[in-house]
Amino acid sequence: MGAETISRVRARPVVVPMARPLRTASGSATAAPLVLFDVVTDGGVTGRSYVFAYDPALLPALTSVAGELGPGLTGKALAPGARMREFQARFRLPGMQGVAGMVVSGIEMALWDALGHLTGLPVATLLGGEPAPLRAYDSYGMIDPVQEEEALRGSVESGFRAVKIKLGHPDAARDGGLAARLQPPVRRGQRARHDRHPDGRLGGAPRPRRAGRAGAPPAGRRPDHGAGAGAGHLLGRRGGRGVHAEVLTVSGLWRKTYSAYVFGMKILVVGAGAVGGFFGGRLVQAGRDVTFLVRPKRARLIEERGLRIVGLGEDTTLHPHTVLANEITSTFDLVLVSVKAAALRSAMDDFAPAVGPGTLILPVLNGMRHIDELAGRFGERRVLGGVVMVSTTLDADGDILRLADVQSLTYGSRAGPAPDELVGVLGGAGFETRLAADIIGDMWAKWVFIAATGAVTCLMRATVGEIASTPGGVEFARAVVAECAAVAEAAGHPVPQESLGGTRRTVTATHSSLTSSAYRDLIRDRPVEVEEIFGDLVRRAHRSGTPVPLLSLVTLNLRVYQRRRA
Repeated sequence: MGAETISRVRARPVVVPMARPLRTASGSATAAPLVLFDVVTDGGVTGRSYVFAYDPALLPALTSVAGELGPGLTGKALAPGARMREFQARFRLPGMQGVAGMVVSGIEMALWDALGHLTGLPVATLLGGEPAPLRAYDSYGMIDPVQEEEALRGSVESGFRAVKIKLGHPDAARDGGLAARLQPPVRRGQRARHDRHPDGRLGGAPRPRRAGRAGAPPAGRRPDHGAGAGAGHLLGRRGGRGVHAEVLTVSGLWRKTYSAYVFGMKILVVGAGAVGGFFGGRLVQAGRDVTFLVRPKRARLIEERGLRIVGLGEDTTLHPHTVLANEITSTFDLVLVSVKAAALRSAMDDFAPAVGPGTLILPVLNGMRHIDELAGRFGERRVLGGVVMVSTTLDADGDILRLADVQSLTYGSRAGPAPDELVGVLGGAGFETRLAADIIGDMWAKWVFIAATGAVTCLMRATVGEIASTPGGVEFARAVVAECAAVAEAAGHPVPQESLGGTRRTVTATHSSLTSSAYRDLIRDRPVEVEEIFGDLVRRAHRSGTPVPLLSLVTLNLRVYQRRRA
């Protein structure tokens, strides 16, 4: 499965008459010169946006630049962050002001709109916000409230609960006086909003600025998308009375997401095996900025053959960036840890140089022991909790072989605010994602599942179906699930009945060919995560006084196996 790609970018100039003239510091306009942007994908999804050109004389230039930039996007992934980085590199010397910045703004907004249609999510959600109803405001240019009193009263009587005017007279005192005089015509209960530039200047015609400008706007000022219906206008917050009342207050979430979604997060995936290679590969397909931290042998294989995902009708070859431990020279925004538990300590030494003050660490290992090790090394607040559900393995060629159509990632904060900035980064990448409110509970539910399937298949040395179809097999499997669930409940994290029922059904399916990753390692004479999956669970059971004879048996069995192969 590949990522949705861009097939066409179209820009159309139009001039739209306005009901009343718009007066700015540059003059008076009776019509709105706009450029309408469409970004169309190979799957038939269309994202739309518009840019306000200020002067009809700019329309030919804007459409001409769009015509030059559009073909360069054809065939590339629908990934706003990655495409914006390309524009930044292209315009590094001339800059993103003026016509170029206006065109890039229009394309960027259309990319986000297309991604929203593709994922079925509001753009506000992709940017990490929460959609909320916003009341419309009536927009004026530079006016004299006394002379325009009748028009202002008409706006209020028409139902508008907020009015926006532009300020920008040479005399700042005059602007302040006009703002004060605006309230009587608007009447009590309505809100007046004044258009002010983020750099502190009172606005006339603002400098065109795109939503992707480097750096977050200063706290307390709204991002000025000036030339179009920018993505920031979709970040609704409850409680205000007018649209500008909502947008004027820049939340901490917007400051975090500003760089995360417009410029893209730098992601380091530690390990390119069956799990890390799969999820990291999907992120690469979606155009995210991904680097794999790998061992020399794996790096050579990826260089020679590419990172390949095969099975279930898929044959994908990717050529991602890779780095060795001694080659890390900068920090990353997100570190996705997907190594086996036995390799965790050495992996922490390897990726430590990639961890900066704002780095988040998302481990997707089995069990819970790894959390203590990571938090002890890098701090509680930066280490998230993660749960992946995927059925993959590495085949003899080192390719990632899909065994079942299961691919999901659940993540969340263990200590601190929710990592909202990851919503748009991890979402829309070809696998299910969920930001969990109780990630520890989700981790326990996953632990119960993998411990139960692992214990059943490893003790019996067979598939689930072979065990369940043998007399006594179903009863044995149910008893294993009951022991695992009892440990979770004693630890204060009872598994929800729906999830527990799913685990029972999984391990008692009489025609299932399912095995566990522990069993697959066992029959291939590979190391098994005995302590992380089973031993730690048994230790917790003993501390709580919970009897677990079957879990104790599988732990002993696999410890003997590990000692024999050592």
